[in-house]
Amino acid sequence: MRASSNGAAMPGNPFTALLRHQAVRSVLTYGGTNAFARAIGGIITLLYAFKLSPTELGVFAVFMSLVGLADVLADLGVSHAIVRRYFDQDTAEGGARAYLSRVVFTARLLALATFAVVGVVLLLGWDALVSGKVPLWPFLPLVLVLAYVYRSSKLFDAVVRTLDHPRKFAVYRIVQVIALAALSGVLVFWLEMGILGAVLANVLSAIIGAVFRGVSIAGLLPQRVGRLPRGEIGQLLAYGVPLIPRELADWGRTLALRLIVANFLPMAQVGLLFLAASIIAPLGLLITSFEMWFNPVYMRMRTRMAGGGESLLRRLRLIRQMLLAAITPCYLAAILFLPPVVELILPDRYADTLPLLAPYLLASYIALLGQFQARQLLFLKRTATISMISVTTMVLMLAAAPFLILAFGLVGVAWGAPVVNIVGLLLFWRAVSKSEPNELTARDAVLGIALMAVPAIYELLHGAHVQGALDVALRCAYLVFSVGLIVGLWLWPNRTLLARRFWKEV
Repeated sequence: MRASSNGAAMPGNPFTALLRHQAVRSVLTYGGTNAFARAIGGIITLLYAFKLSPTELGVFAVFMSLVGLADVLADLGVSHAIVRRYFDQDTAEGGARAYLSRVVFTARLLALATFAVVGVVLLLGWDALVSGKVPLWPFLPLVLVLAYVYRSSKLFDAVVRTLDHPRKFAVYRIVQVIALAALSGVLVFWLEMGILGAVLANVLSAIIGAVFRGVSIAGLLPQRVGRLPRGEIGQLLAYGVPLIPRELADWGRTLALRLIVANFLPMAQVGLLFLAASIIAPLGLLITSFEMWFNPVYMRMRTRMAGGGESLLRRLRLIRQMLLAAITPCYLAAILFLPPVVELILPDRYADTLPLLAPYLLASYIALLGQFQARQLLFLKRTATISMISVTTMVLMLAAAPFLILAFGLVGVAWGAPVVNIVGLLLFWRAVSKSEPNELTARDAVLGIALMAVPAIYELLHGAHVQGALDVALRCAYLVFSVGLIVGLWLWPNRTLLARRFWKEV
């Protein structure tokens, strides 16, 4: 037996100790909850495919894209700034919590003004945004309502991960997804309200989650502490507003792409694109889950250990190695076996979704690597640099989309995503390397991308369908080979740290 960093006795088995460590439990809680919620959401979307036509699913995709746009424009980067600014406050617990309470109150006041402006913008540009294929009423009001609730969710998530209360986050998300499942069953499948039923199910379940969330957060923060002083509001916005272009860029690379596709192809094709993104979303959410936990931990580590040098870099790289070693096999297994499994489930009218899965999974994995670089820049407060790189990649994606659509159709659009993400990763790499040592080594980045790209290109050339027993054997052999390579290169060299000194190093 040996003691952990918080004084608790740790068993000799490092893997048992790992599961009992508070930080790891937080990761598992955030990740497990998000994976469960997104998995249920993905299942609901798959069930929509049986009830809704590809055209109706395309309308739903455009609606959710506009919700994302309104959410980004109205957030002002506050949800990101909270985590960074919190650790610049008085270390006394009461003072720090009072700061968070003031941020939440101030953010609600800002939302009243920003959403009024966003509503006018969407009203004036509605027909151009939806290519005249989605009616203004009742969808615009529902867009604003859902975006407002989502924005409040971002604030709640920022607070609970800053204060490290993963259980409160978990309960709220589970309540919301259960409400979504129940409302979808009633409105879409029982009452057969079609696309309007799907939209209302998402809006109403988000409101139910918001009410439950409000009760949960009430006990975390002191009440009636007022708003932030103007100087602090200015610093909060000075950190957050430069991130808006980054958020818009993230929206542009994915959600705005649907709006462009709607201009060139029938709405049914937008539905196929949306369905593919929804199917791979549970894996993509692993990135968000890790970030939700690790960002505050990362900021705390670097703030308290300024000038840590090689020792700090070693700890951060060890965490990154463990993350990649856990997630890379999951992505590989998804690329190799998800398309044939989905083929058995989906109706035939959605068969063109299958070739889109592998490139989207590859793009999601590359985005994970980019998060390591973006996190370093966030700590250095180089938010403008992050936004510039993000906007550059968004412009590349949106500019290339019409040519890819005309030349290769939806498959071309899907393969454009990983190519653009590689460009973004290289730009992030250069920006970080000019400031400090990179936590992500070039060797590990190249290895991870190569392992993912091989099966994705194989499916591009030979199709996503499993072609007999030999094909299955080759896929299994490649997965086993890749896992062995990952263990040998990423985990085995760190075996002493992981088995004996993990708790001191991390």
